[in-house]
Amino acid sequence: MKNLFLALGASAVLIGTPILSPPQAQDKTRPIANLQAQGWKVIHKSEEKKELPGVAPYQDLKRIVQVIHYRLEKGDGLMICEATYDSQRERYDETCRSGSH
Repeated sequence: MKNLFLALGASAVLIGTPILSPPQAQDKTRPIANLQAQGWKVIHKSEEKKELPGVAPYQDLKRIVQVIHYRLEKGDGLMICEATYDSQRERYDETCRSGSH
């Protein structure tokens, strides 16, 4: 039995796939893509860019924050999502919440 586990572990390492990963694991940091994979459709998308003061040590540079607003629909359901990218902090975030028509 021990040899079987060693062989399976070695095979997984060679193949590059973990043995005990959940089959339906979803990336929690990408809820918009996860919703689309579940059949939600983007019905509206808008974008805005905000210019903010730079953060030290780059206080003399413009800091651009890009915000993309999404409305997704599936059946009678509505989700409101926002994707934000901050150029100086090199940070990308997505948030979603339930909405109403």
